Amino acid sequence: MATTIQLLRSNISRERPDPGVLAKRWEVALQLAAGDLKGVRIPDAFFGELAPGDSPLRWMQEMITKLLPGGADTRTLAMLHEVVREHTAGRDRPDLSVLGPEVVGLLLGSPEFQRQ
Repeated sequence: MATTIQLLRSNISRERPDPGVLAKRWEVALQLAAGDLKGVRIPDAFFGELAPGDSPLRWMQEMITKLLPGGADTRTLAMLHEVVREHTAGRDRPDLSVLGPEVVGLLLGSPEFQRQ
């Protein structure tokens, strides 16, 4: 199973901003979303809930809508789908306390978020 950092590295290409800058931005965004930056915290309520019967992909789309009103590009979507797939493999429902910060961190570190 690939880690989020491995997915990020595989998603960086010449068509994206400088790989070093992008990797650092994603690192800080993931730390922010996980509550690992001193003095900064995203409230748990921001991540919402996954109602019974709701699809984790629907929840992911809600996070995209909150953070990227213009939408995510195909590379970011593919990376997010992979992260959601990993968190749902062998489970009925993902743990949003783990998946939420990963998805939000990836969105905050994305080139689309910076372009807003």
